[in-house]
Amino acid sequence: MLEIASSDFLKAVNYLKDHYLISEKLTVHVVAGYDTIEMPQGKGFGVFIPETLEIYIAGDMPEKEENLIKVFAHEFRHFLQYRDKKPYDEADADAFAEEVYKKIKRQQGDPQEARAQLNECIEACLDCDGIITPEKNCSICEHMPKIAEAVTKIRKERAATADSKRKYVIVCNEHSGMWRGALLFWGNRTQDGDKRSFGGYTSDVDKCELYSEKDLEEKGYHFSKYHKGMTFEEFRQHNDIAIEPECLSELGYKKMKVWYLP
Repeated sequence: MLEIASSDFLKAVNYLKDHYLISEKLTVHVVAGYDTIEMPQGKGFGVFIPETLEIYIAGDMPEKEENLIKVFAHEFRHFLQYRDKKPYDEADADAFAEEVYKKIKRQQGDPQEARAQLNECIEACLDCDGIITPEKNCSICEHMPKIAEAVTKIRKERAATADSKRKYVIVCNEHSGMWRGALLFWGNRTQDGDKRSFGGYTSDVDKCELYSEKDLEEKGYHFSKYHKGMTFEEFRQHNDIAIEPECLSELGYKKMKVWYLP
């Protein structure tokens, strides 16, 4: 059983609980207000005490978010070494901590970690002689699930990024612009961190609002979207339609500046 006295890093704790089942009662203390822990051999960020099966970790160490996980994993490895009657191995504990941290980041969907995981799997395949044989079972290679998992995470990250990109203007075909042939656009341009504008119209494409897929979904609008191959007549049939400004030229529209006396 693993008992946590206090912690900021439950994901790392849960990961180790799920992957390293233990019957012993191991207590972990994260000591708030301390940037180091006093030990017989000096000061450090953490210590495992075998006599009481306790781990003490400094709660205010530098780069806390990353190091809490690494120090905990490092000391947890020392616990495993003690339990399995193996000699203490600092290099092994360090390597274990690094691997646990990487896996935690991958669980959180970090795109850089997912890309690193994918690269590791690719390198493993490149180190192979490249000859596919039935004996190797390349189709069920141990790296394939890892590659599939990493690719899925990268695709999700790309989709989330694409959904958040402000690239659409909304054209109102129901009403006329400033003059015949001029388009009418929704809203007034806002900054990225501001609430999107869905009121008012303008014929100035540089001052109208820019929307992302996410903006439109959260507002509950279900606008048709321009797509390659859509004709001018099909475009005009929609009262309101979302389109990327650069695509307007594909429908025959031209951009111009207007000077006038107010």
